[in-house]
Amino acid sequence: MCFPERPNDFWSVRGAWQLAAPKNAASGFNDIVIAFDGQSSSPPEDEQGKPNGPRVTVKINGNARYAYDPAMRFYRLVEGKNVVPVPEMDG
Repeated sequence: MCFPERPNDFWSVRGAWQLAAPKNAASGFNDIVIAFDGQSSSPPEDEQGKPNGPRVTVKINGNARYAYDPAMRFYRLVEGKNVVPVPEMDG
């Protein structure tokens, strides 16, 4: 995956998910647990922001747990971090 504002940066991240018993039984729904793994790569940049040199690869690993929030009616991140890169949005 790449984003238009960073055309020289690439990410490949997988997420293996599973349902888990809720930590808050009052929610009435199972939690969703995701184990992420993958990598990102990008070249170093010169002063003008142009690629300059061989790509640098960085491993991406992490876990996230989402629990259903009945008051808001959606799943909320309650543990860990979603490590999947997200493009910056204008405005």
